[in-house]
Amino acid sequence: MQTWTARRTHLNQTPRPLSTPQVDRYKQLLLKQRDIMLALTKRLNDRDEQILALQEELDAYDKYQARIRGAGLWLRVRAARREQVEAGLRERR
Repeated sequence: MQTWTARRTHLNQTPRPLSTPQVDRYKQLLLKQRDIMLALTKRLNDRDEQILALQEELDAYDKYQARIRGAGLWLRVRAARREQVEAGLRERR
């Protein structure tokens, strides 16, 4: 029985030429692997584009909310000022 080290040494010393069917199989495997990688890359790029579009939409929504909050604050300040003016007018009467 050969030891693992002896077998490995033997395999490293005697290169075996690949037969044409083996080479063709490896080529097909590599082509399939390439196609899979291209498809995955395309899907990742599509997802990146979707994420960027959603981030832009979220930024626009946040700006809109900030404007609304700012307008709401302005309306509250204006209403408080109007109440002050009305209270001052009532006191003068």
